[in-house]
Amino acid sequence: MQKKQIHVFYKTLLVALTEKSFLRKAGLKKKTVLSLLQRERWLDGLEDILRGEVSCAAVLELCAEAMETLAGKTPQEGWLSYTYRFLIREIYPARKDISLEPLPRGAVFFYLAALRVFMEQERERLPFSRTRDFAFAEEQEVAESPYREEYGRFLECFRGQWIYELMRLGREVMPFDTLAHVAGVHHVAMHVGRQLAEAGVPVDLGLISGAAAGHDIGKYAVQLIFQELRRRFQYPVYARRILGGQRRHGAHRIQLMSRNRFYVGLDPRPSAGIAAGNRQNRPHPSSLRPQKISFSRRAAASMSGCAITDDTTASPSIPRFRKQAAFSGPMPPIATIGTGTA
Repeated sequence: MQKKQIHVFYKTLLVALTEKSFLRKAGLKKKTVLSLLQRERWLDGLEDILRGEVSCAAVLELCAEAMETLAGKTPQEGWLSYTYRFLIREIYPARKDISLEPLPRGAVFFYLAALRVFMEQERERLPFSRTRDFAFAEEQEVAESPYREEYGRFLECFRGQWIYELMRLGREVMPFDTLAHVAGVHHVAMHVGRQLAEAGVPVDLGLISGAAAGHDIGKYAVQLIFQELRRRFQYPVYARRILGGQRRHGAHRIQLMSRNRFYVGLDPRPSAGIAAGNRQNRPHPSSLRPQKISFSRRAAASMSGCAITDDTTASPSIPRFRKQAAFSGPMPPIATIGTGTA
């Protein structure tokens, strides 16, 4: 990368980290942030990070000195793991198994804001990756959708709660790659959905995009240990709370589609099309009759949130998932990022 481009990126980083709304959320002062962004040190470290795919650990190495200054010390587990668990606890404060050192929150937000700038630049610099990137529905694609405003709220929630950054951190902290799965599901869903829309089939790309991108957010509410392995099949229900359970986000149709991603069915209304997510015209998943769907159709349906209603006979796994997804037991409360204490 040329020096001129590195200088331009540094200015972009400077603007993002001194923006008023960010400073207010992070509880930081502009003067403090400017003193931490020492030009020479940051310029020297940018070139290596901006060569290929951004590494959360590499960005952390660049931010570590500033974070330690803001927090007074480095957490014993290290900042990468701490930030990952911090975000989960922010979204799901009932995760009492997550115990965090009481450090100032500004250090974490400083890192997250910097990481976001690096990743936004990555999307402009590198080709689209179906296991890393999200091609969300564009404005013209949802212009006539009755859920256009809800989809906008979903995108605000996705960004405001640092969901993408959480999944990118997870790639380097955890032994599994949730981002590759979720991004891949979203890619297949939107690829199929856009072709259907082009062919004149009345699909709602906003609902499909929101359901595909949000279908696994409830996974972070569950403690993945052996004793709770069974609860892994309940995480679509936890997704309901973060997407549709708060007035602030109110993505009710999207969370319904996301929660019911194991079920399939065309909306009977001619004008409604696929993925309408309408309770009145589609039976509740727990009451659906068993169906036998070929693997390709079942995979496409579950990935895209589309529905196929057949009067055929049953695959043994589908009813089992339906029963678990219909779980209505107690769920942890949801907090909005930027509130509460670590």
